[in-house]
Amino acid sequence: QTVLGPVNVLYLGIYMTLLPEGARRAREDPASLRRAMVSASVALMAMTAVATVGALLLPYPLGRGLFGQSWTPAHPLLAPLGAALCAGSAMAGAAAGVRALGRARLSLGLRLFTVPMTVVLPLVGAAAAGASGFCVGLAAASWLAAIAWWAAFARALAARNDPPSDPSGSGVAKAGRRNQRTGFGRLPGRDHQPHNDGHLEPEVSVPEEVLHHASDEITEVAGHEPGRQPAVG
Repeated sequence: QTVLGPVNVLYLGIYMTLLPEGARRAREDPASLRRAMVSASVALMAMTAVATVGALLLPYPLGRGLFGQSWTPAHPLLAPLGAALCAGSAMAGAAAGVRALGRARLSLGLRLFTVPMTVVLPLVGAAAAGASGFCVGLAAASWLAAIAWWAAFARALAARNDPPSDPSGSGVAKAGRRNQRTGFGRLPGRDHQPHNDGHLEPEVSVPEEVLHHASDEITEVAGHEPGRQPAVG
């Protein structure tokens, strides 16, 4: 905890900034969300790897002088603990991406899926090889969880990028507008002529006998006979 503690502090700080940044990218530029989360995970993994290698390369007398008698039993555990921290760094980008997409149910399901591994595998390792086995089991569980988180993040991104279904029938309306522009579905005998305002109005040709028949009916309703003046009482 003392050697790799600063790495945990930096990890938490970067992760807290990833959440609002990921949410902003998910709203404004979803295509860049994956790149941002991958870059953040790579940076965290590199930082953790450098800290782990630096602790492993620390001379034994210097380590014992800095950390006292605990350095002797803790030194063999640095490699598996560093591997577990690298797995957590790899998982950070995917976890932040899933939450930035607003997939709360998916995040909860992943937590429920990965928690048993994180508990069982270290206990199995501890039963098999003591403290070193515990750390190895923790590293294995952390990497399995990281793989699960990245797979879920990829599925969430793919679901967001898929075109939504059209149950409301708006596609039919779009097809109708397209047919109006291209001329399909236009009734025979109609010719669209532009008016001064730029809109298209239909012009319908009416047979001449229909017009005469309508004129006779109008004059009869008004009290007229065709060709005769109305009588004045």
